[in-house]
Amino acid sequence: MMNIKNMVAVASLLVASVANAQSESRETVTFAQVLEPESAISLYEQGQKQSSKAFFRTVSGADLKKGVSFITDGDSAVIQLSPLDSVVDGKRQQKLSVPRNMTLSHAGKSFDVESDEIALHRRSQALKEAYPEMYGRAHVMQIPANLGAGEFSLKADASAHDSDRFVLYVLDRNSDISLEVATAASGIAAGEAFQFDAAIAAEQRASMQGVRAELVAPDGSIYPLKGQRNKGRFSSQSALNVKAAGRPGELWTLRVNAKIRNAAGELVERITRVAVNVHETTASIAAVDADVAGLSLGLNVAREGRYEIRALVFGRDYDGEQKPAVLAFQAQWLKAGDQTLKMAIDQDKLKASGLSAPYTVKRVKLMDQGRMAVLESRVGEWAM
Repeated sequence: MMNIKNMVAVASLLVASVANAQSESRETVTFAQVLEPESAISLYEQGQKQSSKAFFRTVSGADLKKGVSFITDGDSAVIQLSPLDSVVDGKRQQKLSVPRNMTLSHAGKSFDVESDEIALHRRSQALKEAYPEMYGRAHVMQIPANLGAGEFSLKADASAHDSDRFVLYVLDRNSDISLEVATAASGIAAGEAFQFDAAIAAEQRASMQGVRAELVAPDGSIYPLKGQRNKGRFSSQSALNVKAAGRPGELWTLRVNAKIRNAAGELVERITRVAVNVHETTASIAAVDADVAGLSLGLNVAREGRYEIRALVFGRDYDGEQKPAVLAFQAQWLKAGDQTLKMAIDQDKLKASGLSAPYTVKRVKLMDQGRMAVLESRVGEWAM
């Protein structure tokens, strides 16, 4: 028997499919899902959380000829060098190779990166078969465990072209230092306050020495974000002065780069990225009301389009305690202006839940289907 999480996931996918296939449709679609009374269902707009033990930077062929230095905190770190395409006379030039005869230096000794103990890309045939595109372009290496951690330098010979550009990515996988970044919400409207926190997670003594945070748009535009650093935490809450551009469904990226001093006094780097849905406030909830038939919402619609309402309805069990009964969905096309959306709640589904009246709507969520954005969530007690 399908459990409640899977049932709700299927319902969400069903509505999402309608959104993708019929975002321009004027047809009204209504759906209701009976919930198990003990299910932990919420329509709160939840944030995203990511943790990283990696960092990366863009380097040139000239940098590689001089030697690019980096510091690891744990042993057996994985290094990936990937070529970046260039543009010549307005045409994209694909780059497929990295410089030849590179060496990795540590503690006064140099090692050929093509040696069996370093060349991870040659040792793992399975990786090459699973990710041919990545391993056709990238050079993947692993620092031998016996070299430990500390400062390393990756250097190329004269075969590197000064103007070529690469991404040097380092996964410090055996370090216990990570950078955790959490956003207050997964979506944010342009002009609203964007809130996030970045913190060090480590078993050893570690301190945050510097932080750079920025929001990266789908077109590559970068918007610096200000915040306050206090010991091992960086917090930011400021108005998002950006233009929500791009195609529906395109996500922006919150990128936080931290310099962290480890117990050995070395300055290690961590970069954590979190996906963010930056959108316009195309509609908002002005009023919520309910009666025995269902829900009535007053909406301020700024831009004509297809919108979706989700409502979480509670009923009472034998002990009189309120429990989730039905999760209802409705999607329809709305013109710009003040609109009233009436959402009937399936009475048969309410009875099938096994819970009794009085029924109460406790959560309401408004979404812009055509532009794939969560616009607003409300919490209340609207008796049916």
